[in-house]
Amino acid sequence: MAVRWRFAMDLAHGRVKGVRIPDSFYEGLHPKIHRAWKDQLAERLLPAGMSEQTQMVLDSVVREHLDLWDDPRPEQLGPVIVGLLLGSPEFQRQ
Repeated sequence: MAVRWRFAMDLAHGRVKGVRIPDSFYEGLHPKIHRAWKDQLAERLLPAGMSEQTQMVLDSVVREHLDLWDDPRPEQLGPVIVGLLLGSPEFQRQ
């Protein structure tokens, strides 16, 4: 499982050679409601939805990052959320 999470985070952050998530993937995220980004990105990656446990993990991680960055850009916080979504059990079940 740790390998899956590491790969998902590396992929989301552009550290997998030859693979990059385009900036356009993050277009349309609410410009000021950063907490909404997890739901907006989850709709793009997990059409069947997230479990309560995955939502709690994402809420916690987003909260931690918002404590670090006052006004994060999608290119900063987006890959963190995407990595967690790609590594989630719900993504693996698709």
